[in-house]
Amino acid sequence: PGARAAKQATKTIPIVIAAVGDPVRTGIVASLARPGGNITGLSFQDTELDAKRFDYLKQAASGVSQVALLRPRQVRNDDTPNRTAAGLGFKPIEVLVDGEQDLGRAFSVATSQGANAMFVSNSSLLRAHAERIATLAIQHRMPTVGTPAFVEKGILLGYGVNLEDIYRRAGGMAAKVLKGAKPADLPIEQPTKFELIINLKTARALGMTVPHALVARADRVID
Repeated sequence: PGARAAKQATKTIPIVIAAVGDPVRTGIVASLARPGGNITGLSFQDTELDAKRFDYLKQAASGVSQVALLRPRQVRNDDTPNRTAAGLGFKPIEVLVDGEQDLGRAFSVATSQGANAMFVSNSSLLRAHAERIATLAIQHRMPTVGTPAFVEKGILLGYGVNLEDIYRRAGGMAAKVLKGAKPADLPIEQPTKFELIINLKTARALGMTVPHALVARADRVID
């Protein structure tokens, strides 16, 4: 939403985006190689990483069969997570929210429909309430998976790009623009660093044991 708002605000002031999921599909830029206009930056192609997240969830909680997809209502037109979950043998149960006031209801709906795990989509709305989501997940005995940022707030598993590296590189691109480079000529860059984080405190609160092989593969463990 921030990138779209910036694009609507000006067509002349250079804009460097960072941590935008798919700027081509969402109409932020014309293409990754030749963004055109006054916008360049970095894209983390987050939906492409969902398959790994669901796979790690399957490894951590082998008995999971139905996964609630916690997502903001404004992204309901993207069914990629649904198809990805189904492709890995899960039954997806979509749970849409408009804000923090919906979170308690979302977990109740997910539980009533048989969900025994939850996928937390990477959105600013949900990141703002990550601790609340983690608390509700423990109360409902529900393993959770999302991006690394959520794990630090208490969800079980997180896989995705290293945001510190993304923002550092965005600063480098901004420096190029300030030295005279045109955003239209700077290709959108892709992430190069990814990390798997596991929160063993949450695992214990859920009464589950994460397989040693998966823990050993993690880049970071919260214990």
